[in-house]
Amino acid sequence: MSDDESGLLLPTFQFLIESLGFRVAASETSNSFDNGFVELTNGVVNIRVIRERGITNAEVSQTNDHRWFPVSHLRQIVLRGDPVENVTLEQQAHFISGHYPTIVNMLAPERIEDTVARVRDLGRERLKTLYPGSILEE
Repeated sequence: MSDDESGLLLPTFQFLIESLGFRVAASETSNSFDNGFVELTNGVVNIRVIRERGITNAEVSQTNDHRWFPVSHLRQIVLRGDPVENVTLEQQAHFISGHYPTIVNMLAPERIEDTVARVRDLGRERLKTLYPGSILEE
């Protein structure tokens, strides 16, 4: 598939095709809640832009390991910046553009389990913030 039928491949993500050799691997839209996704690959990394119930985010995975990592989480790990819920889609695209080698490194077979652990820890911390004093903190 060479076209983005979802309409999610915004100009901010064109650099993936133009500079990093990505191509559209899959694309889909749904009539339910205007949901959709576009998945791109370059043979090393997959990037998926997903719109679900009006919220759009990006995720990445290794080509041969389909555990998807939210770009907002990787961005927070690398930059120690904005909380994941405050990261716009444009900021996610900018992070991918400026830190692509770091992302590839984080998804490398010898480092992916560390990345999984760090993303899970970040998720746990986020739950503690959202639901203080709940059983989710255990």
